[in-house]
Amino acid sequence: MLPKTITGLVLILLAIGHGRVVFSGARAVPKMLGYQGYLTDTLGSPIDDSLDMTFRILDAVTGGIELWNENQINVPVEQGNFSLLLGSVNNIPDTVFTQGTDRWLEMIIEGTDTLQPRTRIASAAYAYMATYSDTAEYAKNAATDSDWVRVDGAVLFTADYVGIARGGAENLVCVPREWTHINLGVACTTGVYGLDYDCMTVSGGYGNTARRPYSTVGGGEFNKANSTCATVSGGIANTASASYSTVGGGYADTVAATYGFATNYSSKVESDHNNSAAFTGSHTIGASQVRAALFSTGTAIFTMDHPSEPMNKILNQYAVGASEPMLMYNGTAFIDEDGRVAVNLPDYFHQINRNPRIQLTGVGTSDVYVAEDIAENRFTIGGKPGTKVYWTVTAERKDMHAEIARILTPVEQPKTGDLIGHSLDVDALISTYEILKKGGDGAKFKFRTDDGRRVYEESKRVIEEEGKERK
Repeated sequence: MLPKTITGLVLILLAIGHGRVVFSGARAVPKMLGYQGYLTDTLGSPIDDSLDMTFRILDAVTGGIELWNENQINVPVEQGNFSLLLGSVNNIPDTVFTQGTDRWLEMIIEGTDTLQPRTRIASAAYAYMATYSDTAEYAKNAATDSDWVRVDGAVLFTADYVGIARGGAENLVCVPREWTHINLGVACTTGVYGLDYDCMTVSGGYGNTARRPYSTVGGGEFNKANSTCATVSGGIANTASASYSTVGGGYADTVAATYGFATNYSSKVESDHNNSAAFTGSHTIGASQVRAALFSTGTAIFTMDHPSEPMNKILNQYAVGASEPMLMYNGTAFIDEDGRVAVNLPDYFHQINRNPRIQLTGVGTSDVYVAEDIAENRFTIGGKPGTKVYWTVTAERKDMHAEIARILTPVEQPKTGDLIGHSLDVDALISTYEILKKGGDGAKFKFRTDDGRRVYEESKRVIEEEGKERK
């Protein structure tokens, strides 16, 4: 239900023609009307909600006879804007418009709020062309059409700055800058009514929307690129709602952060997690991070500015591998006068770890030992009073993520499918062999398969050709 009564409303109907173009076929006329509106609450704030809307066409501004009605459930309203097709639930009969000209549209929100006054349905100027669209005169005009220019026999240009939309498909192109819109889908929308947005593209698909400048939807169904330079490549029900955000495809992925990226199924990048990416149903938990179930790589490398010469050198640090998912804790302790010191581990230690091991190093003496093993997240060190001790605890992870990794990515696993006979080492060598040769290290490495050598030679040839083209 709405938190406040709706009072502000701006509407645009197909027949009125106040700021969007609806492209339909000349002969196969669908019995639907494109409809957009802008809703605010009593304070003038735009509404964000999903609302039930009832529509009625009557023959008078008040009272009158009802000629048609339908109820549309859970219509999405975003920042006050909504768009829909009247007649998509209950087709509008021809008799509504062929048996009279005084027609008024009434809208009811959530079954209780009837918006006043009713909106009169009137013809757009160029609708009068319909009176002779099937005549010989129309055919003659079409034969001499010069909207397209063929150049050099191979390239087809528009003769002027015009938008392009697929006809007969109920696409909505919101003007005034329609010449920068491309809409080639079915029941798709580019732009927002009343806002002077340009450079929006829907390449295909069904029910897709590109709302802001330079936004793009490549295809799929019910995808939304709702912000400047936002992109949805395809898939179903994906949303890129922040500037420069991208959804690679998949289903129900959402990117609400600037420069965010998501793909696969129900991956989410939250609104304040800029420069982050999410894969495989993951949700980001911070900015400038990548979230996915598992990463697999030959060698994990951490790169940073070199602390001694940060502007001239890079420091690369290599991750330590193990045959178990492990966690490590370390610190420093001083043995008390009674020859003991207790070390407290995090209070969640026992919940995510098993099989812990303790290592001790005494400074200036080896007379240190584990006096009490780990119990209730603590252990005790014994030794000579006053001794400084460096301690390290390692343990095997037992949390759910680690258990899943053990099952899906065991330490040793057989190759299956296309991996049989294929070398992962070759994958690494293909992209690095040229660099290794230039550094004088090429002789240290060999391709294990003829196919790997072939792919390397082919990739080298392509790179060389691209270099020549750039010159």
